[in-house]
Amino acid sequence: MRLTFDIRVADADGLEIEELFVAREQLRIVDEGYQGLKIQTPEWVTDRMSVITREITSRVTAELTKRLRAAKARAEGYKTPAEKRKDAVAEIAELEALLNP
Repeated sequence: MRLTFDIRVADADGLEIEELFVAREQLRIVDEGYQGLKIQTPEWVTDRMSVITREITSRVTAELTKRLRAAKARAEGYKTPAEKRKDAVAEIAELEALLNP
């Protein structure tokens, strides 16, 4: 993990999640510095903050989705054959209703 990089040009895709956190905080500090001096924050700062925040959100969402899928798969493994059959029959009915309105 790199702790120093040029936040003006750092590619969000090429950074680890920890580096994204560092970059977001560095940009927040720069933004607060401008605000503290009552000077308009440069557009590149707000643009980079948006890009990095979106990337963090995207990666967190992907990780949570992956964990949810794994948890559902584990839960499915605990079902009895009767429960699995009931779920399959319900899904068949739902799909038939969608295909034959």
